[in-house]
Amino acid sequence: MSVNDLSESFWLCVNVTDDKDALDIVIFVTEFVGLVPGLLVAVLLCRLDGKTRTSLLMLRTLAICSVLQLIINLIGDIYPYSIRTGSYGFNLFLCALWTSRFAFWIFAIIGAHAQVYLCTNRAMQIVSNLQLSFASSRNIDLVYIAGLVLYSTLITVPQAFTIVYDGDECYCSEQLTYLSYLQLAYAQVYIFFIQVLLVNSIVLFTTCFCVVKYVKNTPHEKFMDTLNALSFCNTPEEELKAYTEVKGWSTSTMCIVPMFVSYFISFSYDTTYQFVSAIGLTHYPINGLTQKVGVWIQLIHPALIPYYLFYYIPALRFWVRRRWHWVMGFCRRRKKHHLV
Repeated sequence: MSVNDLSESFWLCVNVTDDKDALDIVIFVTEFVGLVPGLLVAVLLCRLDGKTRTSLLMLRTLAICSVLQLIINLIGDIYPYSIRTGSYGFNLFLCALWTSRFAFWIFAIIGAHAQVYLCTNRAMQIVSNLQLSFASSRNIDLVYIAGLVLYSTLITVPQAFTIVYDGDECYCSEQLTYLSYLQLAYAQVYIFFIQVLLVNSIVLFTTCFCVVKYVKNTPHEKFMDTLNALSFCNTPEEELKAYTEVKGWSTSTMCIVPMFVSYFISFSYDTTYQFVSAIGLTHYPINGLTQKVGVWIQLIHPALIPYYLFYYIPALRFWVRRRWHWVMGFCRRRKKHHLV
């Protein structure tokens, strides 16, 4: 297959087996390790408030998308079979949404764009000294989210066309019904590799460089990070003051640095593999071992997101510390009670 030959698929369909291997266990552990704290951090972020409304909205979007990726993949691992009903239209919808992995990828791409927007917004505010500027309205923020969702959907929709439904079964096929579907699949691969991986990674690296430079070169007395001020309702004044005093490498905006690292790792493998396959150097094995490795690597980023936020956001860090002290105190009281 040549680079310009868009009449044949770049993937191979591998027969699926019910046998579980060590990689399946690793994937399940990754899902569980990320899902529990992910659900918790998503709920807590929805309870936080602050003047950095846009950044908070993007953090919420990123956290929720991360949780949904893990949930969708976990459900697929627990019940990997097709769901059939008496409705042809509904079966076709499930085929396009679920079996094609569109449901997983759409939240991965929305989360990716939310992360890019978050990092760009924070870097611009810090570098341009705009942290104390007026906050955008809620309507504008909702427009941002709508734009992210719409664009992410447009570039992910071709994923739904890589699966064939014959009225009874939904299955992988190397021969699609329409040539236009195949061309859309190629277009998606190129967009994912060039924009989602390369362009986004360059933007994220640049924002990380700007933030690291600010943290490194700004004197302690002039240091400011308004993202530190995110707080829960009725937080004591002493604790709010402690939030704003967090400076240096543990400041909230520094969370974008490890986020970039795990983002690049997670998106590099699968998007590069598909791109290399699309230009004719190899074939992408759907349901094969190499794709399963890609699924695990793709899960690393959403699984780590809650840990980054628990560490870098002061309100979340203090919340974890209080709960930890309560649990330790409870255990000591129980132990003392049993000794008596």
